[in-house]
Amino acid sequence: MNFLLVYAHNEPKSFTASLHNAAQSILTQQGHQVVTSDLFGVGFHPVAERYDFTTLSGEHYNYMNEQEVAAKHDLAYSPDIIEEIQKVKTADVVLFFFPLWWNAPPAMLKGWFDRVLTKGTAWDGNHLFSTGLLRGKAAGVVVSVGDPENFYRPDGLHKATVQQMLYPLLHGTLAFCGFNVLEPFVAYGLTAANDFGIQEQLRDCSVRLSNIESNPRFIYKF
Repeated sequence: MNFLLVYAHNEPKSFTASLHNAAQSILTQQGHQVVTSDLFGVGFHPVAERYDFTTLSGEHYNYMNEQEVAAKHDLAYSPDIIEEIQKVKTADVVLFFFPLWWNAPPAMLKGWFDRVLTKGTAWDGNHLFSTGLLRGKAAGVVVSVGDPENFYRPDGLHKATVQQMLYPLLHGTLAFCGFNVLEPFVAYGLTAANDFGIQEQLRDCSVRLSNIESNPRFIYKF
């Protein structure tokens, strides 16, 4: 299988980086083809703007409509967007690695969704959810959080699970584009975690990923 790992953390020594590196290692060992987009590492530009296109419609400027026009003109996007779109097109599975910041992915990753999952290549008005343009592919998130697991419950401190917090991403973005969406892997309690706890969570993540082909755990399946 072809995997795309989209990694969004500004610190190469972070636990998120360790999760990404573990995934890269285990998937490669299993014979999968693995490609990484290190968004902070390459200085990915996260802001959607006119310079994302090499052609414009000439009508009233609307970013999503310009995406659709560019898709019809042989991917008339900026080179960095084309590179990421091609990675997504090649991938069977796309995995996103990020820390939970303000109960959501970092702005860098949000910008990747804005610029790469374009109207015309990932979705359009006639192709949403079960008919999304990325149907047949799978996507999942590997997310790290500082607080312990019992804080992320309806009766806990945050009054919601991490999966509930990520509903706009899991349902409103990934499923919207037609991805079959995997159950999130969440590494909890990192603020106070000791080395044993960190290694245990790395092992759990590796086990989950080692079974991703034989026993995928979907929360949305089209």
